[in-house]
Amino acid sequence: MGLQILEWMALIVVAIGIIKLLVILINPKKWASVVSGIYGNPALTTIISVILGTLTLNYLLEELTIVQIFASMLFFTFLMLIGIAAYGKDMAPVVNKILKDRNILKRGWFAIALWIFLIIWVLYSILS
Repeated sequence: MGLQILEWMALIVVAIGIIKLLVILINPKKWASVVSGIYGNPALTTIISVILGTLTLNYLLEELTIVQIFASMLFFTFLMLIGIAAYGKDMAPVVNKILKDRNILKRGWFAIALWIFLIIWVLYSILS
């Protein structure tokens, strides 16, 4: 039997995870160039992420509700916190610098609007 779309999506996450771990274990500085490449062009990264995120969400919604997707995001949030916690003292100054930026709303408007839309969608789904 062939793999279903959600299984392919999970395998993509597994492949990226394995590649990232191997690169970090073998040559951590090489991962920095990957990160720089991804974040070096914010506009392109945003466009690609919106396209892939929309496609991913559409496929997920064939199998799951938006509430189930958000619930699984909670698990992912904790995974991210585990990884970032080790660098908490290094991250705090970066976060403070970003939050002091007077253009934070101007620069982050799209992500903020997207989060507001998704939060309203989830609340509507739960409360209706």
